[in-house]
Amino acid sequence: MAGAEKTRLRRKTFEVLRHLVAGPGQLVTKEALLDGVWAEAAVSDSMPSICVAELREALGDDARTPTLIETVHGRGYRFIAQVVTTTGSDPAPKYRAVAPEPAIIMVGREAELAQLHGWFARIRGGQRRVVFVAGEPGIGKTTVVKSLSRFRSSGTGYPNRLWPMHRAVRRW
Repeated sequence: MAGAEKTRLRRKTFEVLRHLVAGPGQLVTKEALLDGVWAEAAVSDSMPSICVAELREALGDDARTPTLIETVHGRGYRFIAQVVTTTGSDPAPKYRAVAPEPAIIMVGREAELAQLHGWFARIRGGQRRVVFVAGEPGIGKTTVVKSLSRFRSSGTGYPNRLWPMHRAVRRW
């Protein structure tokens, strides 16, 4: 890895690499990767290991004798290579801008969304409630949850304490 070769990575795989490199030598749990890389999506808990396998293949690292990414079985991953940052005479790396996430388009879900917002308003008022979004495949459950998640992450929505069940259920 002399730096002369370009390697294409999927966006989420690159995000996993960024999380690992941000704390060299530190354990990054699977939970931290799921929350950091897939915060607004319901994905399988195997996604971090899939991305780490893609990184190992792209970077020529071996899981049995790692030189870059170490697996801490049952816990997560650790970036074990030395990280060097350069400044000064080195030309600045060129990055391609990533387009913002497209707007969520929902058709005919106003009543369901209003119902969910009403329930969350009661929760914010101190009433305990468990909410399940269920239905047939392809009817827009993920879209509705993503719209709520975006509302929450905008800073004007629901506090983080309302989402631990969402994170637990999406891994089930």
